[in-house]
Amino acid sequence: LQAGKTYCVKFYCNISNSSTCGIDGIGAYFGDDGADTITKTSIPLSYLTPQINNPTGNVIADTLNWTLITGTFIAAGTEKYLTLGNFKDNATNDTILINPTNLPAIGTDVLFDDVSCIDLDLPAYAGGDYYLIAGDSAFLGRQPDVGINEACIWYKTPNLTVPIDTIAGLYVKPAITTTYVVRQEICGLVKWDTVIVFASALSVQSAELSLHNLKLYPVPATHELNLEWSSEVLQKQFTRAEIVTSMGQTIPEELLYEGGISTIQTNNLPIGVYTLRLSGDRVSSLEKRFVIDR
Repeated sequence: LQAGKTYCVKFYCNISNSSTCGIDGIGAYFGDDGADTITKTSIPLSYLTPQINNPTGNVIADTLNWTLITGTFIAAGTEKYLTLGNFKDNATNDTILINPTNLPAIGTDVLFDDVSCIDLDLPAYAGGDYYLIAGDSAFLGRQPDVGINEACIWYKTPNLTVPIDTIAGLYVKPAITTTYVVRQEICGLVKWDTVIVFASALSVQSAELSLHNLKLYPVPATHELNLEWSSEVLQKQFTRAEIVTSMGQTIPEELLYEGGISTIQTNNLPIGVYTLRLSGDRVSSLEKRFVIDR
């Protein structure tokens, strides 16, 4: 872990059927070599102060379902080990009797699963714009993993209310050019990213060649964005434009060339990342990202 960074920690716990009591003292402790939990197994873990705590009084007694425990902490940078367990002694633990058939024995057996520790400031990642032949597959986003999977919800524009999947990364096979949006929420912090999968009857090489001949400037744009083709032929082929926001909203723009350059006003657009989508009557659309900063 990196010193000074904030991390989101999540794990699930379940109380086994053989347990006599439910308890509230479950937490997670990140420590270095000084966290001796081996030779001190005969005493409570109350000598450690966990960074992540189940709320006091929230007694976990569910023997059927998994209970989520989550929180954030700032790393010192010396952490090497993670300890999960009950960090309270008998006097401070809030308890509930859940299985009297095992009395007079008193004990709680806790099961853990799906443990994750993720940088809170991790950027949402949908991947770079992808070009393929219509019907081919493309992989978007990150490789699936515990913790990040449930944090990422995917949509296809313009519908941002009905998700298509909940996972860090997925394969798609669009028949037409499609914009995908990923919503990432890590410990309450929400971030978005978009990726456009360009499906065309043209080859990937043809699409990339057209983009190579397109110049957008200044970088970043402020109050206007200039569009310039290196070829007059391409300028005549791509006659329509629209700006796509990170939320999938589209803003139509008129292309008027003077001296081979068309200028789009961006005064009314907030700071952020956008996509310029270009199309024409006899060509498939092309997309290129640009940034607005002031």
